[in-house]
Amino acid sequence: MKSVLSKISAPVDSAIFVKNDIAQFIDYPLHFHPEYELVLIEKGYGKRIIGDHIDDFEDGDLVFLSPYLPHVWKCAPEFYDPSSVLETSCFVLHFKADSFGPGFFELPDFDDINKLFRKGNYGILLKGKLKKVITKKLIKLYGLKGTKKIILFFEILHQINTSDEIELLASPFFENQHTEIDNERMVKIYDFILQHYKGTVRLDDLSTCINMTPSSLCRYFKKKIGKTFTEMVNEARIKFACNLLKKSNKTIIEICYECGFNNLSNFNRQFRKISGTNPTNFRSGKG
Repeated sequence: MKSVLSKISAPVDSAIFVKNDIAQFIDYPLHFHPEYELVLIEKGYGKRIIGDHIDDFEDGDLVFLSPYLPHVWKCAPEFYDPSSVLETSCFVLHFKADSFGPGFFELPDFDDINKLFRKGNYGILLKGKLKKVITKKLIKLYGLKGTKKIILFFEILHQINTSDEIELLASPFFENQHTEIDNERMVKIYDFILQHYKGTVRLDDLSTCINMTPSSLCRYFKKKIGKTFTEMVNEARIKFACNLLKKSNKTIIEICYECGFNNLSNFNRQFRKISGTNPTNFRSGKG
């Protein structure tokens, strides 16, 4: 999966652009772009990648993104079956830093909004009542024009910024690293882990995939991410294990092997190290 710089085909006579895409499956590649973005997956489910964060998504998923943060919503395999009757629907809001003129958001009046933009460098997942409120307003925004559209747009930004019903997704690496080379490299790394975490994930194979020597790649991990390759793989596996513990009835030992661990004791040890609790307590909500 290659990260690509995407060009948004927005109307030249509009400061903000809202679209509604309805299709059998979400057909965007892993990409990034200079626009800010608010994405509502009205219908659909699968895997979501925001920077280095990998998680499941389902109907109602709502995320705010700042520019140049790699992202993709990849539907579950059954959506791509030619005989499938499944359907996806998403609403997407795009706007640029200069949508209202050069320096507009740099005015002191927008200091609070700029706090939101900085959080957006990580990707912001909207939750709870905030998600319900913003979902309704984004769908309403799609049908508006003129002043009413602009007023509602700023209401949306203000409500997201002042709410504590949010979760930051990507790691701090993505807060200040917006070069195309770094973004593409990180995307390749996490996509490789995503494709292979259930089996053997070899550093040599990854280094070949991203055209780096193993020693250079190890230095890159330490310098840019502050983790070893093994730590990254274990964190990804535990994230998938957490999803399965929350959303499936599979036994802990089944989840252990499905997430690429060879024995239960190592799985339990890594789970506690990364999540701060054991799988049983996590599943029961005691962790």
